[in-house]
Parts: sequence; C-alpha cells; structure tokens
Amino acid sequence: MTVAAAVARVLVGHAADLVPAPAVGTRFLDVRALIGTGEVAAHPGAASAYRALHG
Repeated sequence: MTVAAAVARVLVGHAADLVPAPAVGTRFLDVRALIGTGEVAAHPGAASAYRALHG
C-alpha cells in the first residue's frame, strides 16, 4: 500500500471526525465525492483506495 492509499483510507475512514461542525452536510470530505478531483489527477494509490472502498 502506498502512502497516498493509506492517507486516503484514513480520510475516508475518519471523514466524520475530520469535518468541522459548520461544514456538516456539505460535500467537504463526502466519501462519495472524494474521487471527483476535477482537473487535478488523483494519485494512483489514492484513486485505487477510493475505488476499493466505494467502487
């Protein structure tokens, strides 16, 4: 597992703990939207972890 994949797994696994109260209900660290990085390509390790966790 790459460092990027490990970080992605931590972000996904602890997203509820990392989102500040005022941002609850927004797409901030929404696990369904984490893979959508727009024009910035996700690190291959991170993309692989997101897909493994959420299809």
